[in-house]
Amino acid sequence: MRQFFWLLLFFSFVSQAQFQINGIVKDSVTNKPLPFASVSTTGNYTIADVDGKFYLTSKEPITSFTTSYIGFSKSETTIGNKKFYSVFLVPKSDEINEVVVSNQYTALAIIRKTIQRKDQNNPQKKLRSFEFNAYNKLIITANPDSIDGRIDTVFLKKT
Repeated sequence: MRQFFWLLLFFSFVSQAQFQINGIVKDSVTNKPLPFASVSTTGNYTIADVDGKFYLTSKEPITSFTTSYIGFSKSETTIGNKKFYSVFLVPKSDEINEVVVSNQYTALAIIRKTIQRKDQNNPQKKLRSFEFNAYNKLIITANPDSIDGRIDTVFLKKT
């Protein structure tokens, strides 16, 4: 009975065996790690951490894995006898499109057109009747105890 138990335990571990690989993704030019790079194999997918390190497990044997990162060429790595893989990705520069930057600001163009047409847009010249009222109100507040009678005659100190 005891042998049957050990045999059953052994087969349960063998049937749940997992294959795993570890590695790091780096830039081939600067040799710096690439954080959050995508690492995938058939049916499994993982993302590298901040330091570019990844850990991939599978119930099926892993024969190869693909590594990708934005702005870099994809890399396919075949699995050998190693457990730790250093993947170096090559930067892609051919997908960068040309950017045209205008030297004229939109707001500046509107202001220039307004200044050019100021005679056409003058309401005193264009309209038969035109009225404009302006009101100005100035309020100054201060503590009455801090105001000196020489400055303001409203608050006079009685002596």
